[in-house]
Amino acid sequence: MLPISYTPSRLHEFAEQFGNVFNHPAQREHFEIILTGLIASKNRTLASIHQRLVNDVEYGGLHHFMTDSPWSHGALRRANGHQSAL
Repeated sequence: MLPISYTPSRLHEFAEQFGNVFNHPAQREHFEIILTGLIASKNRTLASIHQRLVNDVEYGGLHHFMTDSPWSHGALRRANGHQSAL
């Protein structure tokens, strides 16, 4: 299992289109980390993604981003060009 040490520049560029969905830079950073982990990991859980991270990112921050952080799933889908009934 290879460690995740950075977000690839192409993925960072992709994530820029969702910048208006997030209210804080940390939200966008966590979004990019989770995207990277989803692509790079076979076990696509927060715990597994967190275990592969080289950078000092707290698990609690990733969990908060996914569960309590004030961003809208519907806004994320709309920013990507999908219609959402959520």
